[in-house]
Amino acid sequence: MEKNKRTKGEDSAKKSNHQTIDKTAKKLMHFPDPVIVDFINALFSYDFPLDSKVSYINNDYQGNHFDELRADVMLRIRGEKDGKPFDVKFHAEVQSENDKTMALRVFQYSYMQALDDVKISKNGSLIELPLAEPKILYVDKTRNTPKKATVRIVVQSKKPKHFDYTVDALCVTDYTPKELSDNHFFLLLPLYIAKYRKRVAREVKSGRGVSEKTKNELKNLLNEICNLANEHKDLLGRDGVLNLIEYTNSLYDNLYDKVPELREVKSMTLVEKVLRDPHAKWAAEGETRGVVKGLLLAKNILRLNNQGYNAQEISEQLNIPVSDINAILEN
Repeated sequence: MEKNKRTKGEDSAKKSNHQTIDKTAKKLMHFPDPVIVDFINALFSYDFPLDSKVSYINNDYQGNHFDELRADVMLRIRGEKDGKPFDVKFHAEVQSENDKTMALRVFQYSYMQALDDVKISKNGSLIELPLAEPKILYVDKTRNTPKKATVRIVVQSKKPKHFDYTVDALCVTDYTPKELSDNHFFLLLPLYIAKYRKRVAREVKSGRGVSEKTKNELKNLLNEICNLANEHKDLLGRDGVLNLIEYTNSLYDNLYDKVPELREVKSMTLVEKVLRDPHAKWAAEGETRGVVKGLLLAKNILRLNNQGYNAQEISEQLNIPVSDINAILEN
């Protein structure tokens, strides 16, 4: 009986962690257009000009059983290069655990969205369904995590035909934080914090507490993320650097704040470190972390509202009350 209770608790914690990571991933895709274009260029091997226009695609759809389907990130990039216009859609899904049906879910989301962009020839003899280019982003991996996954669509007939829909994957922890930064994947840096969630859970469960090795690695990681974010301040700008650090801070709090030893590890790092860092000359003297968080939150709310999200949708993405969002939007 005790074993079942423990299993339910672990399942609940696992689900909570997944939701926390999912929310952080969605926030990371709401930076100014040049930052997003730079990230998409690196992730999908494009070279769009940084002044290209980014727009976010509605990612809420209704499933077969009236359940809600919500993709993590769907966006399109428009612009002109070498005198030729372009308009390309992208779809990214973040996974904290291996899921054998992930490629099918990605296809389902992309198919539902593509129905909004169907192109039909004049006589109806050809219908084009433009699917977004997909990518799965795994936070970490197991032996069974694939580098790519394929959905094979089979048309049954005397001579069966098939179409393969293949989704490439990238695993965040296949890279060091420095490699993520150097490869222009620096928007994924906050997700690196989640790498330690399973180890911390095992150590806490053992009854011996979090090891010094884990505490030191986490402390070094927080400082490294902070410094790497600041290295990209020319592209990110002051607000962007603070946003990236604050998202790291928020994910750390959500994953590890219930572990007393790890609260101490975080002290004097992240936002506090940036504000006191002599290289961060843009940091206002005497500015407190609470003020910074408030300013960042207000900026994020206004940015999401300008992108067409209503108060309820912003509330779900940022995990704050609708009343607080309305108060900012009405001022």
